Amino acid sequence: MRIVYNGIERNIDQECSIAEYLEKEGLKDKTGIAVAINETVIPRKDWNGCKIKNDDIVLVIKATQGG
Repeated sequence: MRIVYNGIERNIDQECSIAEYLEKEGLKDKTGIAVAINETVIPRKDWNGCKIKNDDIVLVIKATQGG
C-alpha cells in the first residue's frame, strides 16, 4: 500500500489507524503533534478510529519552541 508521509512516498503493509502508524513512527505518545489526512486535520480523539488508506497523504506536524 502506498502513502505519502510528510512529502515522502512510503509503502506500508496494510491499512492502519493513525494511532497505529504513529506508534510505528515512535510518535504516538508525543505531545504537540497534529495530523492531517488529505488536508483534513484529524482530532487526537479520532486517531484510533481513523484509518490510513492507499494513496492517502499524511501530514504530521510537530510543534517546536522558538524565539
